[in-house]
Amino acid sequence: MSLRVEPKVDGVALSITYEKGRFVRAVTRGNGNRGDDVTHNIALIQSLPRELADAPALLEIRGEVYMELAEFQRLNAEREAEGEALYANPRNLAAGTVKLLDRSRHGNADSASSATA
Repeated sequence: MSLRVEPKVDGVALSITYEKGRFVRAVTRGNGNRGDDVTHNIALIQSLPRELADAPALLEIRGEVYMELAEFQRLNAEREAEGEALYANPRNLAAGTVKLLDRSRHGNADSASSATA
């Protein structure tokens, strides 16, 4: 028997689709049957590969988008210095960033991701 142990991250569940090795879509879990299309927002995550070599014609990857604690603390320090209200917690900030309708508000937040194929 083999085990794989990973730290529990609290983020936003996503389904990311690649067609012919190219990133085409990202959708939240939503209500279990239908989620929100967040492709344009997820495409802003720099660590997300836009292309995958040797991928099958259609590949769906499910995982979590989350914010590292250090990044959350950095953003809150900036907000505090500017006299702005602090973010409540990393999970809510990651979820809000993923679902933002106004993409110009992404600012300098950098979300991390964890995926399982």
